[in-house]
Amino acid sequence: MSQTMLDGSSHSHADGKCPAADIFGPNRHAFCPPQDGDLRSPCPAVNTMANHGYIPRDGKHLNADIIIPALMECYNISKPFALVLTYGSLHLLQQGTKEFSLHDLARHGYIEHNASLCHADAGPGEEYAPVHPDLKMMQEFFADSAGGLVMNTEDVARARVRRESSYPGGSGLDLNHAVIACGEISAVLNIFNHPDPQLVARGVPLQPPSTFSWLFGLLGLARSPDPEITPTDGVSINVLRRWLQEERLPEGWKPYHETTLRSILLTTNKMRSIMRKLRAEASVDEVNPSSTTIASGVSAGIAATKDETSSSTGTVS
Repeated sequence: MSQTMLDGSSHSHADGKCPAADIFGPNRHAFCPPQDGDLRSPCPAVNTMANHGYIPRDGKHLNADIIIPALMECYNISKPFALVLTYGSLHLLQQGTKEFSLHDLARHGYIEHNASLCHADAGPGEEYAPVHPDLKMMQEFFADSAGGLVMNTEDVARARVRRESSYPGGSGLDLNHAVIACGEISAVLNIFNHPDPQLVARGVPLQPPSTFSWLFGLLGLARSPDPEITPTDGVSINVLRRWLQEERLPEGWKPYHETTLRSILLTTNKMRSIMRKLRAEASVDEVNPSSTTIASGVSAGIAATKDETSSSTGTVS
């Protein structure tokens, strides 16, 4: 189906460029949806980079030299993290060549995996997974938000446990892809975790202080957090919906901070720790039906993890 550009007419992204945007001017990263012949992947991060012209808009003829600087410019990812992400992905793809397209990322069982939060699994015997988000699954994902306004690490852990427990045996993922799945969404929580005074006014808490800030607080040296400059504890659902569904950056997008490999590892470890507690609580309820409910076990698991985890999402450098 033909898409339309900003002036309402369909067009081609020949050579990866878009005639709807001024390639060398201030609008060179204007949004334009994929056109006929463009290739996309199940990954909204790289699809969004193509839709905004950080990488060739047709999603073709990509390599590490294109992807690494694009990740750094678009999402303010640190160079070490961009290197690990790019070359690690190329290794997992097993293409046998340095060049790839976005659709190659949809090859099932390489980087792409079952139990995605917003994408359906590849069908039996199919080599490629769907590249478009499943809107019903997306709404189920947002329904895992405890407060209904943001998705934080606890909410995402709840979503991952729900999704993985729907498979026989309670997982559907091998260890490598389980870690990849948590790492993917951990990156999202870090990249889009920005200050939002309007959310704070609606009751969304600010992110917990880092270990160093907590120590400064004990010494009486820390300032009170300012909602104008302190990220919220979670990412706005409205921002996530736009990014996941339209594969489009927020208006006036500018990354608030650099996202590092260390911050992703900390968030991933925290998420997996919460997931282990949720599964343990759910198992207790299955063995002892007289206990409260699985839902109360989930809440208890989250509360216990909050007490033992103080690292914040998105500000670790």
